[in-house]
Amino acid sequence: MEGLADYIRWFKYEPKDKRPRPRPDRAKYTDSYRVTGAFLEWLAANKDHEIVVKFNAAMRQGRYNADLWKEYTGQSVDELWAEYIETLRAK
Repeated sequence: MEGLADYIRWFKYEPKDKRPRPRPDRAKYTDSYRVTGAFLEWLAANKDHEIVVKFNAAMRQGRYNADLWKEYTGQSVDELWAEYIETLRAK
């Protein structure tokens, strides 16, 4: 939940130069807040532009589970995270 809130704050309202950039050597999607928000931004830009809306709806309806990652993107959260971390390392 915190990651969704930070996604909205940092990637919808804050200027680009102030947005968080997780450290690929230390970050994990379970860190929550800014790290998860940044991960969700990458997912929305690269996998499914409606992913945040879908996860928000699933949580509000009490039906969130880890299988939704694969359902929405075709990949597990760990596979997606590994791909995201590689993009951070490449920058």
